[in-house]
Amino acid sequence: MKRKRWSEDEKVAIVLEAIKGETPVEEIARREAVSATQIFKWREAFVEGGRERLKDRRTKNGRDPVA
Repeated sequence: MKRKRWSEDEKVAIVLEAIKGETPVEEIARREAVSATQIFKWREAFVEGGRERLKDRRTKNGRDPVA
């Protein structure tokens, strides 16, 4: 089964909803079929570097050159 690749806009929408705090992150995660841990990582990256940090920087072979 292939993993879903989240677009930058999808990540931003999920992160902003999590930051608002009106809906628990766990509920957002279930609805969006992503782990709560991933949302917390995206949120941390967004807070540190904004939209630029949420861009997909993986190479074609799936390796993350940033990590």
